[in-house]
Amino acid sequence: MNKSVTILSIIIFFASSNYAQKLDSITDVRDQKVYKTVTIGDQVWMAENLAYYVEDNCWSFNDDEKNVVEFGYYYKWEVAKNVCPSGWKLPSKNDFETLLNFVSSINKNAYDALISSGDSGFSAKLFGWRGSYGGFSGLGENTIFWTSSDSRGHYRWGFGIFKEDKNAFLLDDYDSRGFLVRCIKK
Repeated sequence: MNKSVTILSIIIFFASSNYAQKLDSITDVRDQKVYKTVTIGDQVWMAENLAYYVEDNCWSFNDDEKNVVEFGYYYKWEVAKNVCPSGWKLPSKNDFETLLNFVSSINKNAYDALISSGDSGFSAKLFGWRGSYGGFSGLGENTIFWTSSDSRGHYRWGFGIFKEDKNAFLLDDYDSRGFLVRCIKK
C-alpha cells in the first residue's frame, strides 16, 4: 500500500508542474549570501535577483538598503556584465530566448510561467527599473533584467516582464539605466 501511495504522489507532483525542475541553492563566497536556484530545461538560473553590492552604479530601491533583501540591487549595464559570482554569468540575449522558447512550449503565456506565482520556478517579481538620472518606475507593473548582449550605440538588450499585456520579451534600452540581474550558470 505504501509503495502505491508513493508512486501516486510522484505522479501527482510531476503532473502539477510540466517543468520537472530542480530546485537548489548556491552561496556567493564574496558576501556569503545564499540564492535559490532552479533548473528550467537545460539551464540553471538564480531564482531571485542578485543582491551583491558594488561601490558605483548599483542602487537599492528608493535608495533604502532595507529593500535589498526583497528586491536585490539595480545595476548599470557596465557593472551588470561582471557582477555575477564565480561559475555564473550575466545571461546573453540567446540565454533568455532559450528560456522563453522553453517555457512557451509548455505554457503558451511565458508571463504566467515566469512571474513569482508561476510554475517555472523563475519567480520574477515586478520590481520595475531605475531611470538613467535617478527615480524608480514600474513597481508592480514590470521588471527588466540585463543581458550581456549589445544592441546599438548606448543600447543593450534586456529581458522584460510586463503585467499590463501579460507578456515577456527582449527589448533594448539605454545602458545607463538600472535594471535587475538574474545570473545563469556557466
